Amino acid sequence: KVLPRICCLRNVSFDPGELNEYRKTVGDDLFSLPVLDTLSQFHDAENLGSLIRPEIADAESALRIVDDVRIDGRLDLHAIHQKVLTVLSEADYLTQKYHVVITNPPYMGGKGMNAQLKAFAEEKFPNSKSDLFAMFIERCCALAVPHGYVSMVTMQSWMFLSSFEKLREWLLDKKTILSMVHIGARGFDTIGGEVVSTTAFVLANAHLQNYKGGFVRLVDGVGEAEKISLFHAALAQNQQS
Repeated sequence: KVLPRICCLRNVSFDPGELNEYRKTVGDDLFSLPVLDTLSQFHDAENLGSLIRPEIADAESALRIVDDVRIDGRLDLHAIHQKVLTVLSEADYLTQKYHVVITNPPYMGGKGMNAQLKAFAEEKFPNSKSDLFAMFIERCCALAVPHGYVSMVTMQSWMFLSSFEKLREWLLDKKTILSMVHIGARGFDTIGGEVVSTTAFVLANAHLQNYKGGFVRLVDGVGEAEKISLFHAALAQNQQS
């Protein structure tokens, strides 16, 4: 009986001074600095997507307050009111409140990014800017509550390349790898060749001192069936020991 709540982010921008009359109507108390900053973050939402980190910590409460605002008879403010509601709704989806975050993020290196996305990555994700998937490792941890779980399938390159050294240090110092299956190349029959080499893992969104994670190496298997067989064999061996 659980229904999906799906948010398709869209660009929302405000003209200079557009909010002044609206603020006079709803009151300045609502428009704290985090709210104003958040309203300016979604002008390029269709490009930046859920990498956006809203400045407001509790968008849900602000959304309820704005939703109760009555602007009857002010047709000139109706469109602005709807845009404010849209931004706060989108921000609510992107705040830290999830117990579990699960995703197979997009993969894109810096050469494939447009100028806006590349500048955003360099400013907001300096430790993972080399690829979108690595940026999403950071972002998903920011979406999960403390001691929540983050489960992802990503490229394996963050485990080895020097460009991700800072990211690895951050993960080891601040998070905990609970389990990992190093899939390697040819893990998906629908994707041929050695291009996509992946790893699947579950993180605890906290540093658990002395925790010993479970790791399975499947890089020697070729194709889904062989890797699945190796995985089950590793599980059986672990249970016996």
